[in-house]
Amino acid sequence: HLHGSTNPLGYDTALKIPFYPNLLSLDVKGFNNVIILFLIQSLFGIIPLSHPDNAIVVNTYVTPSQIVPEWYFLPFYAMLKTVPSKPAGLVIVLLSLQLLFLLAEQRSLTTIIQFKMIFGARDYSVPIIWFMCAFYALLWIGCQLPQDIFILYGRLFIVLFFCSGLFVLVHYRRTHYDYSSQANI
Repeated sequence: HLHGSTNPLGYDTALKIPFYPNLLSLDVKGFNNVIILFLIQSLFGIIPLSHPDNAIVVNTYVTPSQIVPEWYFLPFYAMLKTVPSKPAGLVIVLLSLQLLFLLAEQRSLTTIIQFKMIFGARDYSVPIIWFMCAFYALLWIGCQLPQDIFILYGRLFIVLFFCSGLFVLVHYRRTHYDYSSQANI
């Protein structure tokens, strides 16, 4: 055993490939892409992600006919809009944020999405697809006027959002075994 050797094959050679120039060039390339997108948006404004009503000059004497939040708040706005009670709507929004946080903390959830679907293990992929469909449906319902049909669909998609998200959390914690505790055996 040589001190400092981390090669699993045990080769001790001076022929090593330096990775830092490659990583540095990828970082510079990504930074340049972000700067180019920022300049295109700020100078030309050809990538609008906002609702046109948000560009109207503010008039304090006139109330807008419809309040439209930014696109990334639309699912949460749909949750607030479809629940009749304000405190219950706030609780649902906070629980949905907590659910998104807990799903983001799952280990290898992206691996489950990518590879389990290929090999036919649908125990994770179908609820994740339903979760994403419910999220996008809430996004669409958030930009609609509050009509009875959209309120009904919004309530159904809120239930689907929570049921599929909680199913993934519970099922993942029940079936996933952490092998890191046996690393030193």
